[in-house]
Amino acid sequence: MKRILIILNLVILISCSKTDDKIVGKWERINDSNKGMVIEVTKEKDKYVGRIVNVTKENNTLRFAVDDVKWKEIELIDANKFKYQDLYKSVENGKILDVGYLEGYIEFNEKRLIIKHTKRDMTGLRQEWIKIN
Repeated sequence: MKRILIILNLVILISCSKTDDKIVGKWERINDSNKGMVIEVTKEKDKYVGRIVNVTKENNTLRFAVDDVKWKEIELIDANKFKYQDLYKSVENGKILDVGYLEGYIEFNEKRLIIKHTKRDMTGLRQEWIKIN
C-alpha cells in the first residue's frame, strides 16, 4: 500500500510539471495587425519567460525588438490557464513614451494560446498565438 501511494504521488508530480511545460516553445501571433511576431517561452530558474525572437515591419512600429522580454512571471493558475505580465510600449511619432508590464491571462487550447489582458474576468484585449515548434 505504501508503494502504491509513493508511485501515485510521483505520477501526480510528473503530470503537474508537464502541465506547466506545455507553454514552453515558440509561439507565433496570428489573426491581427501584429501577426508574425514570434515569442519563445523558456524556463529560467523556476519561472517561465517569453522573449521576442522575430518581429515584423508592423511590430517594429510598436518598437518591440528581438530579445525583449515580452512575457514574464508566467504562472499556471488552473489546468489550462496562466497568469503573466505582458510588455507594452507607448509610442508616438516613432518615440517610446512609456514602457511597462500589464497583467494578463493566457488560455491554453491544444496548440493555440488565447491571451486576454488586464481583467480577472478574462475579458479585454484578445490575441491568438499558435505553437510553431
